[in-house]
Amino acid sequence: MAVPAIPVVYMSGYTDDDIIRRGLIDSSVTFLQKPFTAKSLARLVRGVLDAI
Repeated sequence: MAVPAIPVVYMSGYTDDDIIRRGLIDSSVTFLQKPFTAKSLARLVRGVLDAI
């Protein structure tokens, strides 16, 4: 039985450049850098949900 893909948003206090350079995630994943506003979080989540 196949497991459906689950959208994931990664968030960290590190910059996305630092995270990618260290090889923790690749540039194709959805990443949100802290601190962020409620509006930017909502916009990102909406975009991820719209993409499925």
